[in-house]
Amino acid sequence: AKCCAVTMVSSVRHPLFTIISVHVCFCRSLLPGNYEIVFGDIGSFLSFVLIKELPAIKKVNDLGVMRMCRSIFALQQTLRTISRPSCANVLDVAMQYYELLNLQPEQVLEGIVISGKVFTEDEYKAVLDLIEASQTVQSAASHQAVLKQLVEVFHELV
Repeated sequence: AKCCAVTMVSSVRHPLFTIISVHVCFCRSLLPGNYEIVFGDIGSFLSFVLIKELPAIKKVNDLGVMRMCRSIFALQQTLRTISRPSCANVLDVAMQYYELLNLQPEQVLEGIVISGKVFTEDEYKAVLDLIEASQTVQSAASHQAVLKQLVEVFHELV
């Protein structure tokens, strides 16, 4: 699980350094109005990519989740320096998504009931699948039961 955590963290650091490099280049050549066009929605894009890439992770542990959250925080800090603060705040959604990995499957389902649907059914399923894959003792029957509960909870909240 350690190598998966390191791989995912390095995949977050790569865009971080790319963003900084692009920012330096554009600062020298773009007018302020055009600058906002280039960097205006980069936070939304990064949040989308981070959430959609979760299924690529095979296993994760607490340290891996902590590293991912730290890397997302570093992305937020970088975005705050190169664009408007609201652009960086969009990454809070990605942080919240990765923090779900610290919960037990039942807690994830309770969170949906209490707080409502924040993510899609497929995104929650990816979280539950990764939580199951990362457990030392896996139970296919209990995992299928949790996935069935997820479908039921999602359709009740429509």
